[in-house]
Amino acid sequence: MRRDFTQLTAFALLAVSMSVFAQKATIYSDQSITIYADNTVVSTKTGRPLVFFESKTWVEEDYFTQQEKYCEVDSIHKDKLNNFLKPSK
Repeated sequence: MRRDFTQLTAFALLAVSMSVFAQKATIYSDQSITIYADNTVVSTKTGRPLVFFESKTWVEEDYFTQQEKYCEVDSIHKDKLNNFLKPSK
């Protein structure tokens, strides 16, 4: 009974260690970043995870504000677009 428990424990540890190793497979790597299969992105130079900071110029707009902007741009340039898309004679 003790031998079965030891074999089962050894097999479980082997399975866990293999799955951890499989998750660290490299998907992409270049001179500045490395991306692993477990979605970890690290700096190739330091090996530390990358930290992305919030941009100071980011402006969050709601859906309706964006629609107003794009519809306005579309209405301004629609004649140019229509002239461009007409077949030449």
